[in-house]
Amino acid sequence: MIPDINVEPLAIDFTVYYSVLRPDPALSSAPPLLIALHGYGQKCKGFARSLASIREQGILLAAPQGPHQI
Repeated sequence: MIPDINVEPLAIDFTVYYSVLRPDPALSSAPPLLIALHGYGQKCKGFARSLASIREQGILLAAPQGPHQI
């Protein structure tokens, strides 16, 4: 049995960004999702670029960018 899952609010008063790398659309099955969290001050696009090789493995990458940039 799966326990109840709580949904909690998250208020953000400004725009934040995320990058997505999609695997080859020729793959017939739904890809696994990897949510990658970068270090403080890093931006999502550069971080996702450093992980671009996972596209070849059929993995969908989502890399949210933290709201605080240096």
